[in-house]
Amino acid sequence: MLAEIRYFVTLPVDPITLRQDWGVVRDKNNHVVGVHSLSNDLPTLFAKLVSFLGGGKYADWTFLAE
Repeated sequence: MLAEIRYFVTLPVDPITLRQDWGVVRDKNNHVVGVHSLSNDLPTLFAKLVSFLGGGKYADWTFLAE
């Protein structure tokens, strides 16, 4: 079964910065493959305990497409 392809019509708001500005992650062919927050804030203690993303600040956490 093929996955349905969907696209964003508008950018969602970054829940950390409350803006629509996002850092973009690109592959070697310059295609957008993910995003990250532009916030340099450190996560809360709870987020540090349950996070396996490996980043210290929110800007280090990347969200990639499969």
